[in-house]
Amino acid sequence: THLIKRFGHVDAPTLLAMYRGARILVMPTLFEAMSLPIFEAFAEHLPVACSNVTSLPEQVGNAAVVFDPLNVSNMALHIERLWSSNTLQRELVRRGALRVKQFTRERMARQYRDLYRRLAREDCRLDMCEVAKQTADSLE
Repeated sequence: THLIKRFGHVDAPTLLAMYRGARILVMPTLFEAMSLPIFEAFAEHLPVACSNVTSLPEQVGNAAVVFDPLNVSNMALHIERLWSSNTLQRELVRRGALRVKQFTRERMARQYRDLYRRLAREDCRLDMCEVAKQTADSLE
């Protein structure tokens, strides 16, 4: 436990220094909608090991080692494998750099715009259609 430190909120420069000083990022979450720390790690060329829950496997693709967060021995096995293999670390850094490029702000904004446009065209409650249309227009 002396090797594990807990931090509250950290500012951006400190967070960047933490990523750059780390050897791997481990994300043993039980629920995560969109994991910004994983994509921040990819952007900082840090190999990732994460849970195989919710949408994380879809988010990381083949750019991370995934494990069952409810199975401690499985988690330990995968973390140790990543920690001890420089070859695996280099490969995941390469894949992570490619993966993070697929999730740009511009691309995500376009996808939301397209979603709202589809919603505005569909037969739905008038007030929701208007909200979707206004949102799509604002993303132009």
